[in-house]
Amino acid sequence: MSRQESIILDIGSDYIAALRVGGGRDFLPENRAIRSFPEGFRNGAVVNLDQATRSLDSLLAELFRETADAMSKIKPKLNVNVVVGNPESKVFTYSSSIYFHGSSRSIQSQDVRAVIEQTRGVATLPLCEHILQSFPVSFVVNDIEGVKDPVGLDGSRLGVTLKILTMHFEEFKNIQKALDHAEIEAEAFYPKILTSSHAILTDQEKEEGALVIDIDHGSTFCTLWNHGEIVDSRALPLGDSFLVMEIAKEWSLNEKDAKKVKERYSSMNEALDFGDELIPLIIKGGEEKCTIRRQEFHEKFLAMSRKWLAILNEQLDGFVQETRCFYPSYVFLGSGVVSDHFLEFLNQQIGMNARVGVTRCIEAPQEILLNQSLIPSLGLLGWLREEEALTTRISGPQTLLQKTVGTARNWFSNYF
Repeated sequence: MSRQESIILDIGSDYIAALRVGGGRDFLPENRAIRSFPEGFRNGAVVNLDQATRSLDSLLAELFRETADAMSKIKPKLNVNVVVGNPESKVFTYSSSIYFHGSSRSIQSQDVRAVIEQTRGVATLPLCEHILQSFPVSFVVNDIEGVKDPVGLDGSRLGVTLKILTMHFEEFKNIQKALDHAEIEAEAFYPKILTSSHAILTDQEKEEGALVIDIDHGSTFCTLWNHGEIVDSRALPLGDSFLVMEIAKEWSLNEKDAKKVKERYSSMNEALDFGDELIPLIIKGGEEKCTIRRQEFHEKFLAMSRKWLAILNEQLDGFVQETRCFYPSYVFLGSGVVSDHFLEFLNQQIGMNARVGVTRCIEAPQEILLNQSLIPSLGLLGWLREEEALTTRISGPQTLLQKTVGTARNWFSNYF
């Protein structure tokens, strides 16, 4: 394996996925692995350390098509970045400024680093939060706001507005423990609300206002963008499992059988007529049991879907009203949107002008771009290629020589 290759590992709320990415701008779509409802994980958190470790081991073995013994030699060479889809992810915004004594001077990359580090240091985050990522939204030079790249400008004051994305510290430590037990050394962690948005939103949508609605099995992640930045995020306790539980309740099924019925026979196409076709609610040992008319199931499923979307729409409206970002674009993604005719049913029932999110930040085969489970990973790939290049250009690499020269320059500017 080339040392330039890297792995993107996505720990979602109802799946884990891994992408093997080539060096440079190459992308290897054939090297991917996805596990739905992996053992040891639940709702983006580790609930059993040993089972989670085994799930990660088997995922990487599938990704590399290697045995466990071979993987023990490959793992130390892996460059792994991790996406976490945890409902407890939060977004904070903090600002601060630094002043240069005496006359104005040209702002250097070390000044940008200094104000960013200062802002992270003074951010009064709850003690239970762990910082996953922080990045500058904009800078202030003297009294000029909204500056994207302050390096090279003359000024006496440099300020920054910083977005800080976090998750609960204990849940983060448990994920890190599972990775350590699986001998996976993570380079960095990124929240799904950031990477998914980067994958599917255009710059115009981010600027004009967009609500990203990621429907997973147990939760719906809402991320609101406006004026080019994340305004707020929230996890709603209402996911695709609502329909599964409604099916289970209606026909007295367990959750596993209800999920199979939904996957095989559900549709949101109101124009369908199945006539006298019969379908089984339970298949065990190759035998079909509890047969009902498919048309009856279809009509009741449509009624369940209307109820589900009405509750979801009410919660989305409340979130948008609280943030006071009116008439955003609605972009849906996740396992909940793969139902047949989901978008048409949504627009007809709620009158919502929405679209389903598709990865737009990289070039890849359509089967990859349309895979809802890969959107967070592909978004991180695009983020690493685009945003980190911009961050490096603004704040610059910091070698020992640069640190020494920067300190000397600041001392000279401050006292002379």
